[in-house]
Amino acid sequence: MVIATDANESTEGVTAHMHRFLLERHSPIYFKQVPQRGLQVFVSSEFLEVDIGYGAYAYAAAFKKDWKVLFDKSGTVDEKMRLSWQKHESASNDDEYGKLRAECADTVWHNLMHAATAIKRGQLLRAMSELELSRGIYIGLLGCRCARDIKRGRDLDKLPQKEKDELKRTLVFALSPDALWEILFALADAIYTELERGGEQAHISVNRAQVTEYISACRSLSRG
Repeated sequence: MVIATDANESTEGVTAHMHRFLLERHSPIYFKQVPQRGLQVFVSSEFLEVDIGYGAYAYAAAFKKDWKVLFDKSGTVDEKMRLSWQKHESASNDDEYGKLRAECADTVWHNLMHAATAIKRGQLLRAMSELELSRGIYIGLLGCRCARDIKRGRDLDKLPQKEKDELKRTLVFALSPDALWEILFALADAIYTELERGGEQAHISVNRAQVTEYISACRSLSRG
């Protein structure tokens, strides 16, 4: 929920009014006010969480699809929200996706190789951490390409089925060397499939064959 205030109305006054309003209608189990961020967090006894952000009318904008103006004395907020969402929705994310892909290509091989080394050394918890770092990068790429909000996994369930199936292959279900090797190979395959979507423009510094060769060598050594 976002509440816009005008120039004659202090944020402190509005937040105090909203605080009283919520207290009169719900029994809170948690309340937090963060003035520097213009934010209130309220959790009712029914476990309803209400996050309220405050800002000026002039800066009203929608960054998510689901929004509704409940009260507006100025009569301007609805149009601002609608136009800002249209602009946000129509903006191409190709440039951002290309940038993320380039960043990933330059760094993720490092995590994948560290994961292989950790498994070889029997450092399974460290290996899992490297896998999770790599998986986070992969999720970021999927979210950007599919125009989904992946922060805290919000829209992961809304990804196309093919992407969800690939993502499930990278989940760690067992903390054993054999299980982690399988996940590492699956994750490397998924990540490089995503990177290679850019063709020659991907600028992959350490390629799929090199990473796979390193992982395979580490696995062979660990069996010796």
